[in-house]
Amino acid sequence: MAEFFINFAHLIDEKSPVNIRVIGETQKEDSINNERKNSDIMALEYIISGEGVLEINGKTYYPKAGDVFFLKKGSDHKYSSSKKNGWHKIWIIFEGKLMEEMVKLYLPEDTYLFSNCYVGSYFKDILYYLKNYKNDYKKLTDGVSIKLFEIFTAIRSNTTAPKDSLAMQIKNTLDMMVEKELSLESLCAQFNYSKNHIIHIFKQEFGITPYNYFLERKIEYAKVYLDNCSLSIGEIAQKLSFSDQQYFSICFKKIVGVSPVAYRNKKF
Repeated sequence: MAEFFINFAHLIDEKSPVNIRVIGETQKEDSINNERKNSDIMALEYIISGEGVLEINGKTYYPKAGDVFFLKKGSDHKYSSSKKNGWHKIWIIFEGKLMEEMVKLYLPEDTYLFSNCYVGSYFKDILYYLKNYKNDYKKLTDGVSIKLFEIFTAIRSNTTAPKDSLAMQIKNTLDMMVEKELSLESLCAQFNYSKNHIIHIFKQEFGITPYNYFLERKIEYAKVYLDNCSLSIGEIAQKLSFSDQQYFSICFKKIVGVSPVAYRNKKF
């Protein structure tokens, strides 16, 4: 297990509305149980990858990539990651009256796991503050406080607003960028999931990979252009961000069964 953390407990000002006690990053966490009775800490932990189990106040959860779990002050909890696929996570222990009020106002009572909140960038920003302001506790606390507020806001929005499934959100994103190039890497960054996970959940819901769905949507658009405008085949290929006209024609024929020229001339 690789772990990096800094403890700021000696700098805590009990009069301050926000105090940061510890910030850390753990990679490939081993399966040793972390257990506390009547915990004296409040913490948020973001799972970048891996699997594990969390038991808190009689409830059991299975945090995975993209999830955040909350360790409530006064709770009885224990958690451990998978032996085969240990968690890679970023975590922060914090305290203060403002933080206690934020928990009451923004987090649903007796809920400790929040899935698909897309807050990975905020946690990475927290690590940025840690690495750049570890010797300036005030600047660190000011910056991290803003990120904690953004995390709480994102969690509340995620839990109170009706939300499409992850697969549907990916589909909607693909629909909006049909005239652009597809980058699975950008989808992974946007949704904080691996390529394999995005492909798996999308295919599970729609019976097709994201790439093939995206390609079919492009060809549907191409058919509309061929039927209703005077753009050349090359111009349509360029408009739909194909690498060149030849590749566009190959993809079109594979899906439609005829070439773009034959389709436009209705020679089929």
